Amino acid sequence: MFERITHAIVGASGAAAATQFPAYFQQYLQRLGGARDEAARAAEAAGAGAQILGLSVEDYAAQLSKLGDQGAVQAKVITDLIARADELDTAFTRVDGASAVEQPFLLASIYDTDIGQRAWDAMEFALPLSMNGLIYALIGLVV
Repeated sequence: MFERITHAIVGASGAAAATQFPAYFQQYLQRLGGARDEAARAAEAAGAGAQILGLSVEDYAAQLSKLGDQGAVQAKVITDLIARADELDTAFTRVDGASAVEQPFLLASIYDTDIGQRAWDAMEFALPLSMNGLIYALIGLVV
């Protein structure tokens, strides 16, 4: 009898713990989307100078880098902002709409520690009543 109770408690604990992944994934996805939107705005603003001069952002950055240390720093900031915006957009596109089975693998492949830590800090444990929550609960119960 004690063994059955222990198994039930361990199984329920595993199910409860596993259901937290969909909740964390949702938090991460929301933060990733917000970071992507802000990076896109910053990259657009950084490229405004190029647009005014009728240049591509790459040509604008190349011309800035020829203007000494300050120009080189500004060129690096612009190229870094654009690269970050592209990186976040690619990551968001890969994970948005992923199935429950794909989510942990895709998250591992695009995981950004800063975004992940902020998602974890804001995480409120929940019992997701979605199909993903049910799938993870069953996996946790079996494990």
